[in-house]
Amino acid sequence: MKAKVYKRQDRQDRWYVQLSWKGQKYVRYYYDNETPFVHEALAQIIADQINADIHSKGKSFQPEQWFGNAAEKFCFDTYASNWLERQKHLAPSYLPEVKRFILKYAIPFFGKTDIREIRLAHIEDFADSLPVHLSNKSKKNVLTTLHKLFSDAFRREEIVRIPGFPQINVPEPEFRWISASWQKKIIAKIEEIDRPIFLFIRFTGVRPGEARAFQWDCVDFENRQINIRRTFSRSQLRETTKTRQAKPIPMTRILEELLLAQKEKTKVVDMHGNPHGLVFLNRWGRPYSVHISQIWNEARDKVGAPKVNLYQGTRHSRGTQLLEQGWDLDMVRTLMGHTRKEMTERYAKFAATSRLAKAMEQADEGW
Repeated sequence: MKAKVYKRQDRQDRWYVQLSWKGQKYVRYYYDNETPFVHEALAQIIADQINADIHSKGKSFQPEQWFGNAAEKFCFDTYASNWLERQKHLAPSYLPEVKRFILKYAIPFFGKTDIREIRLAHIEDFADSLPVHLSNKSKKNVLTTLHKLFSDAFRREEIVRIPGFPQINVPEPEFRWISASWQKKIIAKIEEIDRPIFLFIRFTGVRPGEARAFQWDCVDFENRQINIRRTFSRSQLRETTKTRQAKPIPMTRILEELLLAQKEKTKVVDMHGNPHGLVFLNRWGRPYSVHISQIWNEARDKVGAPKVNLYQGTRHSRGTQLLEQGWDLDMVRTLMGHTRKEMTERYAKFAATSRLAKAMEQADEGW
């Protein structure tokens, strides 16, 4: 049982040291934490040292001293598990998905592979190994998560390069929106006690999680402005929005009346008598949960409206309606808080189609 040097099949300019000890195979690719075996002589130095240790210690020889420890942390399964431990800052709505991608797909495929040795070919093989039932969007999300792992390793200077990643084409998701008249019908069917938060979402265009997290300290009646700076991720209140940017919104007459009415209902006040805590609470005096979407769906179905979910029926619809009314892209992008102009441009495409349809109807009148 001696350590031997072998030339790698996948990298012709690299070598490795292998030892079989008590029925188990051990492999080492690096001279130290940073230097791969780029010369056969480097690998032979380590092999000779290992064999000298075997000769000296006999049956008490511990292969982990040569093949574990420093190298172990770079084994994909170990490194990925440690990386997941550092992702606790992720939103609760997103973290379970990240864990599932790594634990269910990446770790079983890469196993003990040294992350410093992973190249484009390995990533392509991994992509090909993903279950056929996964959509292209899901496969892209898996690869995006894996890319983030390697990006973090590169940022921490634990790897010298990020491996290449194949491109996966994902069809543009269906964009759905409804008119203001449909919104009005749906919201009118929602019970009065729940109606305020839906009106707020509709007129501000904020995300439902941001409306659920909206607090009185973000309401400025004097300067007629509200600020969106928190969100709910599932049931966890986070002191930042999805884009990590606070978003000021002018307080219109409708919003002012809505918030003043809510203020009258508020029972929790601070030492100065000002309202305190969440602006919108459900009938039991608790924060709205993700099930707020069910309230919308039930009202939508009662009036026979198109099958749009809460996000589509409020945020997407508000942005598209404003563009349809003649707002410019920058104004809508500012109100929506889009970080990418491409999202606002999607609204514009559908708004333009709607305006075109109206123009064609007018052109064909009297035919």
